[in-house]
Amino acid sequence: MWVQNHISDPLYMPSLSGQRRIATADALARAERIGDPNVLFHAALNAMGAAGVVGDMGKVDRYLGIMRSAAARLDQPFVNWNLTFLLAGRELTAGDTDQAEQLAAAALEIGIDSGQPDASTIFETQFMRVSWQRGTLGDLVPHLELALGDSLGVPELVAPLASAYAEAGRTDDARRLLEQFTAAGSDLPMNLMWLTGILQYADAAIECRDPQHAQPLFDRLAPFADLWSFVEVWGSGPVSLYLGALAAVLGHSDQADEYFTQAAAFSLQGVAKFDAARTDLSWGSMLAARNAPDDAEKARQLLTRAQTVAAANGYADVERRAGEALQRLI
Repeated sequence: MWVQNHISDPLYMPSLSGQRRIATADALARAERIGDPNVLFHAALNAMGAAGVVGDMGKVDRYLGIMRSAAARLDQPFVNWNLTFLLAGRELTAGDTDQAEQLAAAALEIGIDSGQPDASTIFETQFMRVSWQRGTLGDLVPHLELALGDSLGVPELVAPLASAYAEAGRTDDARRLLEQFTAAGSDLPMNLMWLTGILQYADAAIECRDPQHAQPLFDRLAPFADLWSFVEVWGSGPVSLYLGALAAVLGHSDQADEYFTQAAAFSLQGVAKFDAARTDLSWGSMLAARNAPDDAEKARQLLTRAQTVAAANGYADVERRAGEALQRLI
């Protein structure tokens, strides 16, 4: 049964998401028949990750429920730590930032108290996502630079810094990392962090409005337009959102429209408030720039909704950008 559970590990690649769903569903069915809570917890964890990649948050929540039940039966520090940071990740995907931070802090406490070596690393990763949603990721730039140290020349490690530079408005620094990424072939090692890293470089290319770097990123992501960037401890949202924004940078507004429509539906289906607000912001900004007949009115509606949702949920950067875009429409 443990072999069956770990079969999913090599299937984390986006191109293998279908096989991953089949393998994890089979493993979970077997675990439910066996009834061992430890086996069941890990089978549900793997199935949750596979469901999240296709944006099926209903199944994600079902599998989290199975994990809660198994964790209650086990009552082991390692399992309780895992469950708590996974619940924090679910709140991040939902866009409930304050609740995510509280759960991440609770997981850190459980992890430190029980001697989990990765407790601080997972907390810091989740805190970065909390900061991203709040619009304060740029404040972490000095910490990221210090943490990277001599690794600043390694593209797969500096992807979060590229995204942070972009949010902080340090486009020259973001462009420098994009050039380094391009020199390395505009790609990253194909592992479970591949999609997250590519999307972080996409953030930088979008903010820099740089077609030279946007095109290879668009090409890398296009085959995965139907997927969601979902690692169990956090999520980066629908891939279609990034494709829409990259298409806008490349001047393909009709194509961007299609991707934004897909991203909006995906965010609504997943009840992902932060991603919905980001989609409305990017979509509205694209329409305002295109300025075709009826674009201004639709842009105003999207930007107003982005601003309203962001203000209600503490997404300060989205709120500010939407407000500035609305001012330019007047």
